Amino acid sequence: MSLFSLLNANSSTAAWVCFQLLCSVGAGLLSGITLPAMQAPLDESLVAVTTGVWSFARGFGSVWGVTIPSAIYNNECRKNARSITNPAIAHYMTGGRAYEYSTKAFLDSIQDPASREQVVRVFQKVC
Repeated sequence: MSLFSLLNANSSTAAWVCFQLLCSVGAGLLSGITLPAMQAPLDESLVAVTTGVWSFARGFGSVWGVTIPSAIYNNECRKNARSITNPAIAHYMTGGRAYEYSTKAFLDSIQDPASREQVVRVFQKVC
């Protein structure tokens, strides 16, 4: 995860793809081995209960693992969007949906180079 702190607006596609792959493989390996480790010391009659608790905890953690960071991200974008001079583009950053617009497609849709650079600076500052 700490590798993501090395990324900036000029990072190569290969860098961010490799960092995301490493993070995904690490998270995927951990999530697959926790259920058997949780069930191993228990009686066979508790396997169904353990599976249910594990699934609930995993789903609950996933919801909060996305919700809390996106709320923080949206709030920080709202605070930093004052530096964007184009009011139409600033609206995207302040409407509570900045997380939704943090995509390459959105950046590519901004035709004015100055406005695009301002949005990139907001994203950099927030991250």
